[in-house]
Amino acid sequence: MERTNKKEVDSTTKIKWRKLPKTGSFRMGSGRIIKPGQIFSASLDEISEGFRDVIIPIDAETFTKVNEAQKGTDAVELDYFVQHVASGWYNVVDSDDKIQNEKRLRKDDAEKLLTKLKA
Repeated sequence: MERTNKKEVDSTTKIKWRKLPKTGSFRMGSGRIIKPGQIFSASLDEISEGFRDVIIPIDAETFTKVNEAQKGTDAVELDYFVQHVASGWYNVVDSDDKIQNEKRLRKDDAEKLLTKLKA
């Protein structure tokens, strides 16, 4: 029987990080304070995007695996259509019923905006 060391990697896997010295401390979402030069373990989800420029992953191999696993999700493409509001006025709406125009539009202007959004 052969031993294997295969760990499944997902976005919740803990990675060892090092905080850059001389950059001040920051508070994680859990309330934990990270001092300059401190080495700590945290998942990629626990660290906000704004602080990723002041920390360095110590285990770069695990970081790249986790980062690739997180980037694997595809964005959802929304469908747009013209919705009648009042007599002669229309809105361009996406599939989540979010209005895409600032003011109500006439039918021709709404169709022009619709073609721009779909392009």
